[in-house]
Amino acid sequence: FQSLMKTGRPEYYLLSPATVSRDLQQVFVVFLLIQRQINQTYQEYNGKINFTTDGWSSPNHHALVTFSAHFKHKGEPLSRPLDVVEVGKV
Repeated sequence: FQSLMKTGRPEYYLLSPATVSRDLQQVFVVFLLIQRQINQTYQEYNGKINFTTDGWSSPNHHALVTFSAHFKHKGEPLSRPLDVVEVGKV
């Protein structure tokens, strides 16, 4: 794999598997912290939260549906995507 990646681009730098693993673990920890903060914000929110869905087909013919939450925070309207799901074939 390394020789293939460096063919025609000998200056191409490949990360070590240990570096990639460490970086992904750090990203996952940050993701979990942010997810907890978002969940806590929604649970403590005193106003109305509106939920919407939208569906579409991607250019490569995959059907997708998104779920979003809409609410006001400090007087400003906010929209937050909650999930994007690929719809299975029937």
